Amino acid sequence: MEMKNKGINRIYQIKLVHEPVQQFLYLMCKAVRKEDMSYYQRRKLNETLCVTAERGHVEYITHFCRSTYPVLEVTNEKNQSLLHIAAESCHYNVYNIIYEFLRKQDKDDLDRSKYSLFQFEGLKKTMRFKDHLGNNVLHTVARITPLSQIDHIQGAVLQMQKELQWFKEVESIANLIDCESINIDTKTPRKIFTENHKNWGKRQKIVCALIITIMFVVAFNAPGGNEEKTGLTQFHMQSRFFLQHPRLSCFWAFSSHNLIIT
Repeated sequence: MEMKNKGINRIYQIKLVHEPVQQFLYLMCKAVRKEDMSYYQRRKLNETLCVTAERGHVEYITHFCRSTYPVLEVTNEKNQSLLHIAAESCHYNVYNIIYEFLRKQDKDDLDRSKYSLFQFEGLKKTMRFKDHLGNNVLHTVARITPLSQIDHIQGAVLQMQKELQWFKEVESIANLIDCESINIDTKTPRKIFTENHKNWGKRQKIVCALIITIMFVVAFNAPGGNEEKTGLTQFHMQSRFFLQHPRLSCFWAFSSHNLIIT
């Protein structure tokens, strides 16, 4: 009963914080509709939006997408758009909100112009937009960065699988020209993805080799040291210990090995 009350109180406290935040976001979006914003105010707001996309604050991005503020023109110091930042940080919810906002905007533009032949032009331009290193959104996803939210996944294979799925997800909405685009290092997104994960795989092999080496050293070295007079091991009279020790050594070594591989 006490645990239940603690859970209810925690939800209540979160709700108390959530309501003022919602009101603050509403007033903030209302304030940015004014045309008399100074350059400093606009720059600080753009920095805030970039940090918001990087940290995955969904409600913040949602409110500003619904406002009249030009969120598609927001860039950070690397000349990355909000879609770049969300894709690099692997914040799926923020990425989907910006993606749907782009689609809706393009659909509205198409409905207003019956002579338009191209749909999702805003989405195409955003996907094609490049940062200061010539990387488009696909290049950004292909790189392994500290901003990625996939690092918490346990196991190298699972982490690589998640990164591949995320790369394929972004690639599915990109055009062929975006997939074959090159950056200032003349590398395509797929080439960057392959190179990064090839080096990552080599590092994992080195760790596995070290674990197996230690396993054999522990298995063939008697624990406890040797007696000075006889040269025999300290536990030479305890046969049960010698039966269990190699088994435990092999078990923990292979467990560590499997933890890294799988």
